[in-house]
Amino acid sequence: MKLAGGRTPCPPPGPRPPPCPPRSEPGGPKSPSGGGGRPSSPSRGGGGPKSPSPPRPGPPPPGPS
Repeated sequence: MKLAGGRTPCPPPGPRPPPCPPRSEPGGPKSPSGGGGRPSSPSRGGGGPKSPSPPRPGPPPPGPS
């Protein structure tokens, strides 16, 4: 859209999206909670091929006693 005279109007500051997404965005690439499918995030669903989830230190599995 050009005005009379060949000048391009400046975009309104309202509807213009922010240059950087908010850090509190759910499921963001930098969000530690929820995993987000990151191979380097061993916590909560991030068990990628580079970081296998270690066995939980708990009671032994039920077996022949």
